[in-house]
Amino acid sequence: MGHSQPRQLRDWTLPEDHSSGEWEHLPRLRAASIEKLARIASISASIAQISVAFDDERLRIAYRQAAQDRGWAAFDGSLRTLVMMRHLTAGYRELATIPAFNFLADADQNDAGVIGLLTRRFPGLHHPVKHAVLIAFLFDSVEHFIDTYRTAAQEKISNGADTVVGNCREALRRLVEFEKWSVSRAAKATGIPLCQACRWLESIGVPYNHRPRMLSDQTKEQLRSMLIAGDDYGQIAERTGLKKSLIRAFAASNKALRDVWRVRRFECLRDRHRAHALELFNTMRGVSITALKSVRGNGLMWLERHDRAWLTKTIPTL
Repeated sequence: MGHSQPRQLRDWTLPEDHSSGEWEHLPRLRAASIEKLARIASISASIAQISVAFDDERLRIAYRQAAQDRGWAAFDGSLRTLVMMRHLTAGYRELATIPAFNFLADADQNDAGVIGLLTRRFPGLHHPVKHAVLIAFLFDSVEHFIDTYRTAAQEKISNGADTVVGNCREALRRLVEFEKWSVSRAAKATGIPLCQACRWLESIGVPYNHRPRMLSDQTKEQLRSMLIAGDDYGQIAERTGLKKSLIRAFAASNKALRDVWRVRRFECLRDRHRAHALELFNTMRGVSITALKSVRGNGLMWLERHDRAWLTKTIPTL
């Protein structure tokens, strides 16, 4: 599926020759992961029967269109790749223990990973299994993917995105400059993130009042409960729509609350890393610790630094 040489659809079939012994010690998968694997195989088989050669640019546009339809696009048309990666990691990470899918081990919520690779203009030949996974992740069915691919036209999507962006910005400007709405109210009405709305208004010289951000009693109580639960600032910001700086300032204003958050946050991280480590040990039996540490997001280094007693007890040979 390279930029310079699109592969034929017959190349989409998943590997079937396991004679090399590479797949002899496959880990046990949960039922949900087996269903995902079966769906990916079905997608691969269905697409392989269609006599069409894929064009990389149209594939890229089809993927981006599907992401936009699922609400994973900002008002300026850019994809929220980090949000997408979190969903991909949560749903497909267990498949990374299978040799043909080990590229998923690199799926990290802090970078664009395979999603960025296939939705941006990166030339090169990309393994068909990566496309099959992304299709399973973004589309409801093979028919949905084929319909989106066939109607994908760069000019249509680009112009449509430009029109939407233009309409949103003009509406924002009218509400703030002429209707005298607050920026937060206008941004919410037009569906534009507040920070982006402020930056754009400043760039074109539209004056607006910088009002102090006031938290309601209900919001304060929500923040307290989330901090006590040990949620990180990023999670809280995503769920409440507040800036991380504001959340951090709220926590800092109450030393007792901040101390409780720090303890609970540590416990949450510890429990998550322990659970992930146990999952790695159970699904990748016989693999050395050094090899396990090469799995992205394995958490073993964190456990060595902060929970070494548990790790040593769990792995006496460490």
